[in-house]
Amino acid sequence: MHRLFATALSFLTLSFSSYSQNSPSDVVGKRQFILILDTNDPGVFDILASKFKPDDIAFVGMTLLDSRHKAILARKQLDQIGFTTVPVIQGNGGEPSDYELLGAIMPPAPPVVLDEEFFNPSPGRLRMQHGEVTLMMEMAELFKQNYQAGNRHNIDVILLGSPEDLHYTLNDTLGPAIKSIGRVHMRGAWTNSINPVSKKHELRSSYSWNMSFDATRKFFQAASQNIFPFSIRLFLSETLTLLGAAVPSAIQVSRPIRIELNLDDLDFQTGFRVDLIKPRTKSSIEVVDQMDCSPHLANVVGL
Repeated sequence: MHRLFATALSFLTLSFSSYSQNSPSDVVGKRQFILILDTNDPGVFDILASKFKPDDIAFVGMTLLDSRHKAILARKQLDQIGFTTVPVIQGNGGEPSDYELLGAIMPPAPPVVLDEEFFNPSPGRLRMQHGEVTLMMEMAELFKQNYQAGNRHNIDVILLGSPEDLHYTLNDTLGPAIKSIGRVHMRGAWTNSINPVSKKHELRSSYSWNMSFDATRKFFQAASQNIFPFSIRLFLSETLTLLGAAVPSAIQVSRPIRIELNLDDLDFQTGFRVDLIKPRTKSSIEVVDQMDCSPHLANVVGL
């Protein structure tokens, strides 16, 4: 499988382990969000329009299969909700042949196929280039400029797709600028399945984690080792992830966990086995078990 910056993880321990585990409450600077998607779910844009302002969003990145065409469609959807000033940036993606386990991935919809004349955005608002590293470069540059301006923990990443682009951005060249990140709000991409042999319930990875399984596994390994000076909060749907990022008070119950993605235990119909483990020491990952959504979603158009 073609993957860029494949050596990034080898630098993580050396580069980041000396930094203290800072609390996301130690925020310096205006709070901003990076939104990374792998689908164009209209419900996501309904929440975005209702709970965020355009200047809250630094940019939107599109990742995984057909990222170029999905970025074009995301640009149109953002313009429809009035977020015309928010840039859309192409992330890592590629063709179906770039993914080794396409039979186990089960994408939620066929790849997006658009005539590029369908939408022709003005220059600067849709940034793409050959090599599909644009999103990684833009994230790294934003984190560095933000850190150099004296800001800390004020950029949250809303991760509704694979952590691949973020994972490969966190390399040794980022250095202390990683302290720009406050929290990662992440959709938990797993399903509850029944093991055909043991007949017991087990968790299996789903679409976005399977599409980039090695980067996902390494991302959680680094987080479990507290290498990152930011925390990761996991939700079970796109809607809850966006709401939790916009309205933290809606979160009622959460607990610390470690996540292991077992690459040696693959079911081609349901994905890799996912273990949620109670940590013995402090963990930077927490899973959200309960939220109070009704007062915050009552007036959201489209839901």
